[in-house]
Amino acid sequence: MLAAVIDLLSCPQCAADLELVDGAAECDRGHRFDIARQGYVSLISGGATKFTGDSAEMIAARARLLGAGHFGPLMDAVTRACATTARSDPARIVEIGAGTGQYLAHVVDSLPDSRAIALDVSKFAARRAAKVHERIGSIVADVWQPLP
Repeated sequence: MLAAVIDLLSCPQCAADLELVDGAAECDRGHRFDIARQGYVSLISGGATKFTGDSAEMIAARARLLGAGHFGPLMDAVTRACATTARSDPARIVEIGAGTGQYLAHVVDSLPDSRAIALDVSKFAARRAAKVHERIGSIVADVWQPLP
């Protein structure tokens, strides 16, 4: 949820800290980013990007494939790698191109008190990732721009 990670985010327009104010992420300079009813926030500065993210159908297919356990050993390996390289305690993690957020949720579950950001350019991915774990905040952002 965004409340768990809002202190890790900054305004994509001015780099000021963001806070949650009346259903939005807002900086002290008045830049405001509405939180979608699905629980994610778009921090794409200027409102557009030249990149298109995965469609709803693509995200649903990925969720089905991952949910079937076919990538379980890979997910476990990623989780072990994150656990051995975490530089802070509790860990703060960002997954760029998070998709469904299932890998990230697996990592967060393995690291007590960790918090994470699921970042993707697809609003459909952000919708799904916003619901995958209470310690994960989901944002839409363009990684070819400064990270928020």
